[in-house]
Amino acid sequence: MAKLKGAKWSAANVFKVVVDYGQPLDEMIAAGKYDGYINSDITEKHFPIPKIPAGLPAKVKLNLELVHFNKVMTSDQVLAELKKQGLRPATLPELLAFGAAYPDKQRESPIVALGSVWRLPDGYRYVPCLWSFADERDLNLSWFGDGWNEFYRFLVVRESRQ
Repeated sequence: MAKLKGAKWSAANVFKVVVDYGQPLDEMIAAGKYDGYINSDITEKHFPIPKIPAGLPAKVKLNLELVHFNKVMTSDQVLAELKKQGLRPATLPELLAFGAAYPDKQRESPIVALGSVWRLPDGYRYVPCLWSFADERDLNLSWFGDGWNEFYRFLVVRESRQ
């Protein structure tokens, strides 16, 4: 596996999921069975799901990985490190598929998908994240401009599909 400077990697960080890009967003959210807060701004208007080109399958098997830097980093720093390793940040559909398949992982640490960004008219940007509070599983938004502390994990996609 690739080694990111300052990041922790192990085989336990690889998660196989099937992402159905043809599924409506509200169904993707419902599949996760979030029992806590769900941010009402996580909508198809704010996070449109790209149309699937003709001839390509809607359901795709992916290897997702959790990257943990164990230090404070900005979103831009995280994205630059991922790019160096040939990884791309997960999108909202991939985060939701992960949350549905591995519901307890977000209880260990917050999980961020930097591959889907909602930009407000004032320029502020938000990204979806899986969170846990008082043992409930939340689906929330975090500010892209914040520094991410050492507790956060970043969901990424390794481009080779299986």
